[in-house]
Amino acid sequence: MRKALLLSAGVAILLVAGAIALNVANAPVVANLSSNATNVFGTPRHPVTPDMEAAAARRTGQVLAGFTLSDDEGNQVDLEEEVKAGPIFFLGVKDGCPCNIDAQNFFNDLYAAYGDKVRFYGVMDAGEKEAKLFRTSLNCKFPLLISPKETAVFESLGTEQSVFTTLVGADGKIIKQWPGYSKSLLLDINRELAKISDKEAVELDLTMAPEEPASGCFFFQPVGTEPPSKGDMLSQ
Repeated sequence: MRKALLLSAGVAILLVAGAIALNVANAPVVANLSSNATNVFGTPRHPVTPDMEAAAARRTGQVLAGFTLSDDEGNQVDLEEEVKAGPIFFLGVKDGCPCNIDAQNFFNDLYAAYGDKVRFYGVMDAGEKEAKLFRTSLNCKFPLLISPKETAVFESLGTEQSVFTTLVGADGKIIKQWPGYSKSLLLDINRELAKISDKEAVELDLTMAPEEPASGCFFFQPVGTEPPSKGDMLSQ
């Protein structure tokens, strides 16, 4: 009897170990990722560099190239038609990116404050299923445009990473782009959205926002990794 019990216990341990190994093998690449506390109190996962700030600043005044994408409900969205109806705020969303997860609550608050005047769209490097899961899990009320394979929309916006945001006017020109988020960047986004909405800026709870500007993971690359040749990802 004792041998039988020991044998059963051994088989159970092997089955559990095998299941753990299988889950690990199938898990996304999340090396060097840590909790939100790192973003709040320490070094961001993907810090915003001076080059990133300069590149974003150069986007101001540029005409956003047209594109047509499906949203997470299967509707076709034509940018050239959309901008005629008023300003648009774009948020870069990377499938599985913890940086997006950390930041989404702030964009939910901004949408609640200004979504009646400015249309919000997430732009995601994934399909409809992943987009719906993101919206449901993070209480995202605005639609996500999906581009699981094509880089055209990201080239048009001039972004390689998630959590970049871009405000586009009714003339199709970029009003401003922000290379990531932080307390100061979110306050600036708040001011710009209030200005274009002809409203008073709302008060935001930025307790959990990072002090240092943080961007997100790279599109079309495993979560938590750098692209093979940084800066060349969109040209591949």
